[in-house]
Amino acid sequence: MNMLTIDLVEDVVLPGGVIRGTARWQGFQPGDRLEVRLRWETTGKIVLPASTVTGSQSIDAGPGAGQREFEFAVPAEPLSVRGRLFQIRWRVELRSARSGQQTERDVVVSNIGRLLVLTPIGG
Repeated sequence: MNMLTIDLVEDVVLPGGVIRGTARWQGFQPGDRLEVRLRWETTGKIVLPASTVTGSQSIDAGPGAGQREFEFAVPAEPLSVRGRLFQIRWRVELRSARSGQQTERDVVVSNIGRLLVLTPIGG
């Protein structure tokens, strides 16, 4: 059985900082290509769903198990935000081009050291 995992050095990163981690895989065939990507997306009631890839690295998986370190420069914006009407979410994805199998890890881009949660005024 194929296995994909992502280990992150930190899961909260400053805007303009660097996301570092390790992509690990097991059970893939020679010639299988993996891709590790950094992306952010918007979802919610007041925004159209959108997704933007800000970095990508290709990996030759090879037979058996393996791992590769990666790093991505984080843009200055957007920041990670969650509210009742919309959300901006960052994540690192590891995907097999052949099978479409994928795993992901959330990452928070914040200048306050945590996810910014919007609350309604008076609520």
